[in-house]
Amino acid sequence: MFCPRCGQQQVSGEVRFCPRCGLSLASVPALLAGFEAAPSQVASRGGRWKKRKQTRRGAKLMFFSAVLFPIFFGFAIAADSPGPLIVPVTVFFAGLAWTLYSLLFGEDDVHESAERGRKDLREGRGAPSLPPATFVPAAGFGARPAHTADMAQPPSVTEQTTKLLDQE
Repeated sequence: MFCPRCGQQQVSGEVRFCPRCGLSLASVPALLAGFEAAPSQVASRGGRWKKRKQTRRGAKLMFFSAVLFPIFFGFAIAADSPGPLIVPVTVFFAGLAWTLYSLLFGEDDVHESAERGRKDLREGRGAPSLPPATFVPAAGFGARPAHTADMAQPPSVTEQTTKLLDQE
């Protein structure tokens, strides 16, 4: 098997990552067999990421309410009324509701869209996951070969030893 990114030949089919470029090779056999993406990669990039993003947005709102609380607490002391505290409390509960909603009802299942994509590929409507093979010529393929006679020959061991003995 060859790495689809760099073309490095793999020693065995059990290798998980390409040793040259680091590409994950776990889904390459599935890609080559049926032009379909591995479900773990689709799920990890699809709904879970979206769900996590929405949960973080709710947590950011709750943090923002904690930042607003001292400001509006000062307004409440100045106004001698608890009325201004309604703003940070409302923002806190809005963030809490957003977080809970995204945890409970957020998009988590992307298998339907992945299955629809596989169906489109089988029917010939989609593009395959791997790009078509391209020919890339080697850079120095037709260059002038090196003349070995031009290279300096290393001295022999006997000549070096003879020179050392002559010096003594």
